[in-house]
Amino acid sequence: MGIYHALALKNDGTVSGWGSNGSGQITVPTTLTNVVAIAAGSLLSVGLKSDGTVVHWGRNPTNGAFPTGLSGVTAVASNGGATHALALKSDGTVVAWGNNANMQSTVPAGLRDVVAIAVGNFHSLALKVDGTVVGWGSALAGKLDIPPSHCPAPPHLQPALRPVSRSPGRAFICWLRRMHRPLPPAAPRPSVLRPPAVARSPVNGAKTGSRFPGATANALSLANVSAANAAAYDVVVTDATGTLTSFPARLSVVPAGTPTNPGRLINLSILTSVTAADPLFTLGTVLGGAGTSGAKPLLVRAAGPSLSPFGVGGPLADPKLEMFSGQTVVSANDNWGGTAALSNAFAQVGAFPYTGVTSRDAAVDNAAQAAANYTVQVSGVGGATGTVIAELYDATASGAFTTKTPRLVNVSVLKQIGAGETLTAGFVVGGATAKQILIRAVGPTLGTAFGIPGVMAD
Repeated sequence: MGIYHALALKNDGTVSGWGSNGSGQITVPTTLTNVVAIAAGSLLSVGLKSDGTVVHWGRNPTNGAFPTGLSGVTAVASNGGATHALALKSDGTVVAWGNNANMQSTVPAGLRDVVAIAVGNFHSLALKVDGTVVGWGSALAGKLDIPPSHCPAPPHLQPALRPVSRSPGRAFICWLRRMHRPLPPAAPRPSVLRPPAVARSPVNGAKTGSRFPGATANALSLANVSAANAAAYDVVVTDATGTLTSFPARLSVVPAGTPTNPGRLINLSILTSVTAADPLFTLGTVLGGAGTSGAKPLLVRAAGPSLSPFGVGGPLADPKLEMFSGQTVVSANDNWGGTAALSNAFAQVGAFPYTGVTSRDAAVDNAAQAAANYTVQVSGVGGATGTVIAELYDATASGAFTTKTPRLVNVSVLKQIGAGETLTAGFVVGGATAKQILIRAVGPTLGTAFGIPGVMAD
């Protein structure tokens, strides 16, 4: 149900809409078929197809544009007052698009193992397989004050249809938690639980489309697994009233003795200013590391205009970036162009979306960057000055990262800091283990060891 329109999903897989159509939100694409789920926002509509792809119609968001080519989706969410939407993928990750004024479309970096999603007007929620809830977006009125597991008794221990709480937010969260937690061992399965429900979906960590004869026990055990067993697995629950399929779980098969997802740097950034006296800054980075080999996917960004929603004053109006190996330019960009490929790359690594397809921010997505030393130069087009952030993102999927995968080893920047100026270096440590980090700020040694004039004395 949208705020000005409504949608209905028919049993033949088509969709009907009615109500206001000022933004085309009820103009269902004529070729849209095989729909299994729908969601209606304020001025937008979303349909999830049986093949896991998503179709969007209605208002084209002014920022966080719809990620074309989105696939592997198991659920979609929006609501009547929202101008953004979420999609839950079969690998347990979440993709968001639409209005991001309150960061409601900025999915927290590293969010995984999600089994359900929900959207508020200015915030978003995700239920994880362990029963915890993650929220992001506007925190006004306590919308992100997610309560602990102080939920009332499960529905089968309450009178039928009795409200579980006077607080709609808490009632919803508790309901989500119940739907994905097993019943107490001693509790019977009374009639109030029908139609069938999945108490807990499979945990990531056996094949959709294929059946396992006799696999009706409480657990599925696979012996002598190989790469052929890697797939998405789900559970089908059936009784006299109907059938329900759980969310799928992804099984990855890794050779014995190969550590996966080690702790590592997954994002490095520098926030500083381009000034008339210092019209460009250069950051350096190293890809590789001892014992690694091959190339890695690397996303490089220089954002100026898209810093405005974060309250950053005086952003650089038109940044450009050039990436060098030695004296050779290996990639460069002035205006990112709003391409779907780059938007998807931003979402994949958890980077904040740019404010629009015509913003003059810069970005380069290198699918296979060779392990080497690189420098990235950032400057303003036409001598423009202002605040800019330069970012490096390791776009390697967590499930594909091993100790032999090239790493982001470091980031460094040589920059003149004027009176009242600040340079901020940021980094994100990802993976499943801790990582030792060395942080340095060098001034005097630049003069004594390298002869650089005008160094910062302290």
